[in-house]
Amino acid sequence: MPGKNKTPLLRTGCNKLLVSRAMTSAAVVSSMFYAFRNMPIGDASVITSTSPVFATLFGCCCLKERFGVFEASTLAISLAGITLVIQPPVIFGHVSEESGNQPLVFLPVALCFIAAVASALNMVLSRAMKHIDLFVMSAWIGFVSALPPLAYSVYAGFEHDTKLPEWSDLPYACLIGFQSWTALCLSNMAVRVSTD
Repeated sequence: MPGKNKTPLLRTGCNKLLVSRAMTSAAVVSSMFYAFRNMPIGDASVITSTSPVFATLFGCCCLKERFGVFEASTLAISLAGITLVIQPPVIFGHVSEESGNQPLVFLPVALCFIAAVASALNMVLSRAMKHIDLFVMSAWIGFVSALPPLAYSVYAGFEHDTKLPEWSDLPYACLIGFQSWTALCLSNMAVRVSTD
């Protein structure tokens, strides 16, 4: 019978993992949007690109993947590079205005690290659920991760008289959504291919 091996949408056997995966996706997107708006894009991109560091650690702890000298040295080099980009005042002292570098604000930097950790959790959760159909996982992620931003948008619109986007912004929003969905599908397929 065709479609018999398909994963049902609601009875997947790992609904808690799907909800966790969706919530971490929402954390990644929300954190990155805030950080990219409130700090230099290059710095935010470098910090959020540390997700492989966390994915390696989570993979070792949760999925029992090997962690050898190569992985440890790669993590050390990555963290040293991030430290050079962020230049925390504890290590580098105060940044002078003359150098052109502005000190990074704590909240956007913290949100970049939250996005990196949540992205790493996404990779580990995707690997743990590789038996779930790609489109079932995408549907769960789309539905669950849309709820918190939708609730906040309604709250912010009523309580704070927030300006809604113009109709001319709709194509950009759709393009961002399509790009995010495509990236989600490709990353889930990459996790499946790398473990087969």
